Amino acid sequence: MKEKKKTKRVLSCLLASVLMLSITPQIIFANSNISDRYKEANSVQAIVNDAEVHVYVTQKGGTVELTGSNKVETTFPQGSGYREYKAIPADGWIWKGWTYEQFYRGNDLGNRTDFGGKRYSFSNSGSDWKSAYNGTGQTISVNRLFTTGETIGNKITYNLYANFNPTINATAKEGGTITDSGVTEVEYGGNKTYTIAAETGKEIASVLVDGQAISDAAGKDSLSYDFKNVREPHTINVAFVKKASVINQIPVINAEDKTITVGDTFDPMKDVTASDKENGDLTTEIKIISNNVDTSKAGTYTVIYKVTDNNGASTTKTITVTVKDKEDVTECQVIVFYDANGGTGTMEPITGDVGSKIVIEQNGFARSGYTFTGWNTQADGKGTAYKAGDSFTLTDKDTVLYAQWGKNSGSAGTDKSTTLPQTGDNSNLAFWIVLLLVSGSAAIGTAVVSKKKKYNR
Repeated sequence: MKEKKKTKRVLSCLLASVLMLSITPQIIFANSNISDRYKEANSVQAIVNDAEVHVYVTQKGGTVELTGSNKVETTFPQGSGYREYKAIPADGWIWKGWTYEQFYRGNDLGNRTDFGGKRYSFSNSGSDWKSAYNGTGQTISVNRLFTTGETIGNKITYNLYANFNPTINATAKEGGTITDSGVTEVEYGGNKTYTIAAETGKEIASVLVDGQAISDAAGKDSLSYDFKNVREPHTINVAFVKKASVINQIPVINAEDKTITVGDTFDPMKDVTASDKENGDLTTEIKIISNNVDTSKAGTYTVIYKVTDNNGASTTKTITVTVKDKEDVTECQVIVFYDANGGTGTMEPITGDVGSKIVIEQNGFARSGYTFTGWNTQADGKGTAYKAGDSFTLTDKDTVLYAQWGKNSGSAGTDKSTTLPQTGDNSNLAFWIVLLLVSGSAAIGTAVVSKKKKYNR
């Protein structure tokens, strides 16, 4: 009978050991959906006959120190033993709090209490068991309450998890932006996307992730970068540069100096234009930034124009506006010359204002063996013909009128335009009749005298 009882006891112990071995791996990673997130800190564990304390830390996230105990570490006695721990995050990591488990017979007892709920298994410090751990403090105490039935063959197990999350530090230099600039916490094993955008006229010069350049980033206007399954801190640094391909031409203003008279109307935008290579006509974009023209008094004034193109390039142009007194304005005068064109004599030239009209003079020249026939703007008569008494409008240049001559047949005498009567001209007809009568009378008288002298002989 005693042998049977002994055998049952051994079998019970073996069964309990197998059960604990099957439970332990699940206990270790029950606090995370990432199987390899934690690594056990063996230097701070506690294992006694009827209880064990295991501490797990997020890998690379930080360290854990044992900061207090009741100096009975080898026994961790029921009702009085405690283990106080402090978590310290590494650079680039953020503390996220402790989580815990308390397993007995395969069940998680959570933050169990004794003394009618006055003492907690997990508190904020080893000196105060009456305040339950708050979930955020870096210090936690595992307190061994009075027994819940644990024995040497049926241990109670405490599991502590120090949780840290990695960060990503994002920076962008002048010339563009990156989303979530600065230090950003990322859930362990999570993803994070950054969007990079260059300003107008700029482009991405480089994107460095953990100091390594992203090969396809340079030269782009924008870029998205994804961090996936983040399990450690990262950095992303962006630099921008002015687009080398953008060469913006400076616009040109076309405006000339002007001269006006006192009292005239002055329009500063008249005949003023602007353009450039990229934007074309920019006349409507011209701004007058200074205009001190006063048309009520004579003086020298300035007008300053400015125009800016769509890419921000601008230019200015200054013109001078001269306002003259009315009496200072002299009409432009020209001269009409008369040329004998082979004849002799002189004629006074005529001076007049441009646009005014004069009357063509009578001929004052003479030419032996020739008759005057009119005036012409060319000596050879192939220009514009005029006659005495015609109206002539003065152009903006001096004019020469050349006398035109017609050769007399069988005559070598000096002739003017009034020497021979023209056909249909009766002004000298009586003169010629009288002349003929006198000539006839003289001839008859001469014949009578001659006959008398001959008879008297």
